[in-house]
Amino acid sequence: MYFKVVTFNPKFIPKKMKLHFLTTNTEIINQVKSFIKEWENSSEFIYTNTSGSTGKPKSIKIQKRHMMVSARTTGEFLNLKNGQSALLSLSPNTIGGKMMIVRSIVLGLTLYVIEPSANPMKSLTERFDFVALVPLQLFRILKETPKRLNQIKQLIIGGGPMSDQLIKDVQMVSVRIFHSFGMTETISHFALKSINQPYNKSYKLLPGVSINTLNDHLIVNWPAIGVTNLKTNDIISITNDSFTWHGRADFVINSGGVKLHPESIESKLYQVISTVFFSAGLPDYELGEKHVLCIEGEVVNYEKTEFSSVLGKYEIPKEIIFLSAFKYTESGKINRVETLKLIHNGTRQVL
Repeated sequence: MYFKVVTFNPKFIPKKMKLHFLTTNTEIINQVKSFIKEWENSSEFIYTNTSGSTGKPKSIKIQKRHMMVSARTTGEFLNLKNGQSALLSLSPNTIGGKMMIVRSIVLGLTLYVIEPSANPMKSLTERFDFVALVPLQLFRILKETPKRLNQIKQLIIGGGPMSDQLIKDVQMVSVRIFHSFGMTETISHFALKSINQPYNKSYKLLPGVSINTLNDHLIVNWPAIGVTNLKTNDIISITNDSFTWHGRADFVINSGGVKLHPESIESKLYQVISTVFFSAGLPDYELGEKHVLCIEGEVVNYEKTEFSSVLGKYEIPKEIIFLSAFKYTESGKINRVETLKLIHNGTRQVL
């Protein structure tokens, strides 16, 4: 299939986008076609939902011309060219999935569409110049079909933090990997961090983006996409045109006056825990909040010493809660808020 889209700025008109469906899932096919139809209509806006990983999803209106700017900027940063191939392995209903379609339209890429799965490369023989995945998908590919990564030239990882162990595991792979940073309000990412070849600790801003902080909270400005003084709950530190992310303020655990960042703790715990988990704070009479670890799956007896080998004194969880299944958002993120509502059904282990 070929699509040539009339856009609001002639410089964004691609030669053509070629579309291949590598799935027979009618729901996915219809979602992609429906979005393309929405993109081609006369409206200057599209509507999409926030991920819902930190609260109830909300619908927001985004200008198509702003989405085109975002797509063009990413294309220039990654040196993507007309006619190169891309893979859509994310839900077409998420901002990440929608932007893969928009990038293909704006940049004239050949877009292959598959049904989203934990290991999207499992049965694919095609080679791709550009792919976007969430961390769980990358983890599963490395675990189950690591040689499949050689079929990808450039890869961006988004939708959540990468563990220290996952970062170590991809240092020797041939694909160039970037970790993206952004949110629905910024129309996908506004910063990228090289994960290998070489590895960088800090995120580099895309051209046209500027940031500052208020009480260590990130504030984003990207006038070209209509973002001005966007206040976030992300805690960062800035160095020149780069920044280091420390975690989200709405996840911070204040345990007896000591502030703990769950995302930082989680990145260390991947050396100990091989299943899906997350850190959280629960009310505690003595500490105000206590650090607990929520683990999905069967009950495992952990010793405190297993955690003390990778965590600081105050980072060690006071309790572990095992749940048979977590709640997830449509984009594949753990829905922490909804999952914590289920802890009364879990099995608890005090450390």
